[in-house]
Parts: sequence; C-alpha cells; structure tokens
Amino acid sequence: MVDTDLSSLVWHERRALDEVLFSLQTVRLHLEQSGERWLERTVDALLAAVEALRVATLERTVMSATEVDRSLQDLAADAAAPLDAILTDHRVTMRERVREIEAERDRIVTLLAVRETAGSAPPSAGAEADGVPPDGLAGPDEADVDADIAAALAGRARLRARMALTDLVPSELSDLLR
Repeated sequence: MVDTDLSSLVWHERRALDEVLFSLQTVRLHLEQSGERWLERTVDALLAAVEALRVATLERTVMSATEVDRSLQDLAADAAAPLDAILTDHRVTMRERVREIEAERDRIVTLLAVRETAGSAPPSAGAEADGVPPDGLAGPDEADVDADIAAALAGRARLRARMALTDLVPSELSDLLR
C-alpha cells in the first residue's frame, strides 16, 4: 500500500473516532440538561457515528490487507520520515480518543442507571390504598395512563441507549492501536 493511502485511511478513521466521542458527549449533555427528551435522537446520531467508524475501520483493514496483523506502532517503526511521525501521532491521539470514549460511555451508563432508579417508582402511585382513584371512578384515569405510557417509552429509550453503548470501538481498531 502507498504510504499516503495508509495515512489518509488512518486520518479518516481518526475523524470517525472524534465523531463517536462528539456523539457520546451530546448524549450525555442532553441527558444531564433535558433528561430523556432528546435521547432517541442523540442515540440515532451516536449509532450513525459508530457505523461510520466501522466503515472507516473496514476500509483501512481491506486496503491494508498485507498489514492487517501489524499495529500502528509497528507500521511507524518501519516507515520512512515523515510518515513514521505521522503514524506515531495518529496512534497516540487515537488511543487517547478511545480512552475518552470509554470514560464518556461510563458516565452515560451511570446517568442512565440513576435515571432508571429514579424512574422505578410505580407510575400510578396516585391511587389510594384501596385501589380506587381519588375521584371515585373504578379504573385508571387518563393522566395515569399517559404517565404509564411515558414511563414505558422512557424505559425503552434508556434500554436502546444502553445497547448502543456496547461495542463502540471495533476490535480491528483496538488491534491497530495496541
């Protein structure tokens, strides 16, 4: 593979890592500031960023098939200047991005757990002890049904977010950065 091609592919992968980190920070900020209102939308953006990272990693893996078992450190050691310094810089920066992604993911998991715990109270807690609503009508009132639906949708959004937080960094990329 031509050195400039490898450098270009690694740059593309590095930008994709930045986009995953940005998307994670967006999820966290929205959770902290506006609760779960924008969780579905921010998780969609995160999933798109993760998919772009997977594509970038796959492109680099396919294009550098002869170098597939070599890390960036190995490739930099064998490269001539200035590519050796460029690949070393990519490795250092990308490893830092992966650490930042893992830390951000952990923050979001904690936020989701806190929200799940806070939202675990029975949604229809307004009913009196005998099971009859305060207005005397037998059956759930509209506000309780709406609250139950909102709680179920929020729970679904939290579950989807937790699932999106798994496997953020492709294993092929982790292998490259070892």
